[in-house]
Amino acid sequence: GKVLYERKLYKESLDFFITLESSNAINLYVGMNYLELKNYKAAREMLLELVRNDASTEAYYNLGLAYKGLKDFEAAEKSFEYAIQMDSNNTDAHYELGYIYFKLKDKESFDKQYAKLLDLDEEKAAELLENSYKLPPKLTKGEGDVSGTGNGAGTITTFEPRDLSN
Repeated sequence: GKVLYERKLYKESLDFFITLESSNAINLYVGMNYLELKNYKAAREMLLELVRNDASTEAYYNLGLAYKGLKDFEAAEKSFEYAIQMDSNNTDAHYELGYIYFKLKDKESFDKQYAKLLDLDEEKAAELLENSYKLPPKLTKGEGDVSGTGNGAGTITTFEPRDLSN
């Protein structure tokens, strides 16, 4: 099942995993396959069950992705925050939490997540800006002025968000 998942054969991977006896590892892969198949409700249900039994950073991160897919940004925010509490260096969770703050129009929290992500992984931080705002690719710490102040401080004030509702 794991090989099928890594080969992006998600339906086949899911079909394999659901025939096995339930375990935390199996349930995580079932949830991840549902995510990849964009069945966010099924993913949420499987991952909610998983976090009740195995409150791991990976479980909360994937639960956040399920909530994000369902456009329940408040629940996604909490899930990503839990994932970060368990692993403060989880760059994927910081990225997703920053994106959720963007969707919630919480500029101050977005800026904090961006700054934390910039400290952890400059490329991932640049990707967050690219995917949230109309910016040229590969903008990193010290490059350009994203604050509108002329000092390259790294806070967002002057760019218009993309329409990401599609």
